[in-house]
Amino acid sequence: AQLQPDAVLLIGYGAGNFPEHPEIRHVLQQLTSDGVLVVASTSVPFGGTTQGYATGHWLSEIGVLPTARLTIAAIYVRLLWIVHYNPHRKIVANVG
Repeated sequence: AQLQPDAVLLIGYGAGNFPEHPEIRHVLQQLTSDGVLVVASTSVPFGGTTQGYATGHWLSEIGVLPTARLTIAAIYVRLLWIVHYNPHRKIVANVG
């Protein structure tokens, strides 16, 4: 049996944009359907994320959460906390 992650951190570009591809969409949609917490961040050091642009909006359609203005380190720590203290989570409304 293959182990499934508890959480996935996507690091996009710009305001949290991530290229849409049918295979990527399928995998991410399957993860979110299975209860895996998937969040999207950015490699840009300032400005944060938004899913207002078309290249990032599709993520919200499949349940990927934006991380707003959190740094990657802050996101990582929050994901660890959520996974540790809420192991049976189904939906987490807000990471940021």
